[in-house]
Amino acid sequence: MCSARQSTIHWLNYISRDERTGSGSPSQQIHSGPLPSVHSSVYTLSYILLYIHSPIFFCIYTLLYSSVYTLSYILLYIHSPIFFCIYTLLYSSVYTLTYIVLYIHSPILFCIYTLLYCSVYTLSYIYCSVYTLSYIVLYIHSPILFCIYTLLYSSVYTLTCILLYILSPVFFCIYTHLNSSSVYTLT
Repeated sequence: MCSARQSTIHWLNYISRDERTGSGSPSQQIHSGPLPSVHSSVYTLSYILLYIHSPIFFCIYTLLYSSVYTLSYILLYIHSPIFFCIYTLLYSSVYTLTYIVLYIHSPILFCIYTLLYCSVYTLSYIYCSVYTLSYIVLYIHSPILFCIYTLLYSSVYTLTCILLYILSPVFFCIYTHLNSSSVYTLT
């Protein structure tokens, strides 16, 4: 299955992030590659299957999953508005900046980076196809286990974010940023 970090950026988060930070802009989507569409289709399927099996679990899961991002941004803003601004600005500009700097510094490295980047996405598509299949198989084999898995999956991340914020807001920022950016790369 895709890593737990990858679960953090499904289609619901893309929609809500557009409203909160504007980081879902067309320019970022161009630089972030095509993987989010594959990733969103996995979650769309998961949501449909979960809703069919249990509308109540669907509502609980959706509320928990979307609230963790809202909470993350609120806590970060309360703790440090400056870090909040820096985080959102860096997140939206890092891909554009990487391409510009790399191209100016070395067109050859730029080409190599682009090729590797495309190779990573190719592998990501294969990896997420396995992930989609595993969800389908799990649901067919045992809808109950499917629901338990999805609920645990989201609650572990929620708990991790809360504990990490309490212990270290700096690591919290790093962790949430890595979780968000991991959907674009396998590393």
